[in-house]
Amino acid sequence: MTTVYFVRHAESDRLVRDGRVRPLTEKGLIDRRLVTDFLSDKKIDIVLSSPFKRAIDTVADFSEKYEFEIELVEDFREQQSGRDLPRDIAGNPSDTFLRCQWENFNFRFSDGETLAELCRRNIAALKGALEQHKDRNIAIGTHATALSTIINYYDAAYGFEDFLAMIPKMPWVVRMEFDGEVFIKMEKIDLFDDLRVEAKKYDMFLFDADDTLYDYDKAEAHALKTMFDYCGFTYEESIRTIYREINSQAWRDYEAGKISMTDLQTIRFERLFKEIGVSHDTRDFNTRYLAELGRGTFLIDGAPEICKAIVSKNKQIFIVTNGMLATQESRIKHSLIKEYISDYFVSGFVGYQKPDVRYFEYVFAHIPKVSKEKIMIIGDSLSADIAGGNNAGIDSCWFNPHGYSNDTGIEPTYEVSKLTDLVKFV
Repeated sequence: MTTVYFVRHAESDRLVRDGRVRPLTEKGLIDRRLVTDFLSDKKIDIVLSSPFKRAIDTVADFSEKYEFEIELVEDFREQQSGRDLPRDIAGNPSDTFLRCQWENFNFRFSDGETLAELCRRNIAALKGALEQHKDRNIAIGTHATALSTIINYYDAAYGFEDFLAMIPKMPWVVRMEFDGEVFIKMEKIDLFDDLRVEAKKYDMFLFDADDTLYDYDKAEAHALKTMFDYCGFTYEESIRTIYREINSQAWRDYEAGKISMTDLQTIRFERLFKEIGVSHDTRDFNTRYLAELGRGTFLIDGAPEICKAIVSKNKQIFIVTNGMLATQESRIKHSLIKEYISDYFVSGFVGYQKPDVRYFEYVFAHIPKVSKEKIMIIGDSLSADIAGGNNAGIDSCWFNPHGYSNDTGIEPTYEVSKLTDLVKFV
């Protein structure tokens, strides 16, 4: 049995008239992750695509993540519609032209391609793929009109009204099964089904920094290894595991008000050095470690895309983070998303830390005045970010990429596993 997943491309920029090079919009780049998520458990063996950029880019995120090389198939390209084709204000072919095509598959406008011709070459390309990749799972990047003719070839009841209903669905997936070249069945899959409920929109987004926008895990590993090399200590990953336990407890003590920030910085390394049996001046080590940590501008997957999407809608992003000012400021100012950040508030400067309501009172006093109904805080920490949002009277979103269970009694307004899922709130 061969299974084919036809992937109709995500939203593209209609202002670019050259179909071969037309790119995806910012929304399209975000929405293509729905394709990645959908295909991730389908045991795909090969990825084919139309040679048009919007089709390639829609399956590129999946292909890059799972290390597939996309094979371009010229005959999977979209219809050549002809010169001077009548178009609507959005640049799409007029309904009159489309209806004429569907009433007569041999209808031709100017030097354009008929639906019959489009269908023949796409079916020929499909049959070639079925022969070459028999009994495998295939993903194919394709287009609205090209895909609609393939569907019609196997289901003659699929007509003009069905085609019109499909046009706004970007991306969209059709699953077909074949025994050799014999068609078995078809399933049409709307990737947006889980997102249909209209989400509340926000104007201001307060993002936590570490493990929400910035990959603290990578930054920490880089900084620790660099410092151990500097001190001439042997570094192993198990050392970071020990350090993380010690550091996490120190931060919990700090957030609970049991120790000061100054104490935290030295206590964690005093305890680490004692545990692993090495010696070094902890103040010197901490100072150099923080400098290295500040150079670690690694980003969480999806951070650039969601930040750009928010700002493109004239919404604002502020960073609200516990930590040392110099370290956090260095990471923010040198990161790829710095242009999207309106301002940042670091507990080491504010004088209070999340979830203390006084921290948020300081933030609210230094950002534009908007209703709290229009503000959301996003973070990975239930005890700091979500509890802080609850204390401050604003909606909160728990960023939970690892699928942890919540048995804390601290309830977020929302929960997402991917940063790009936040686009529904923009």
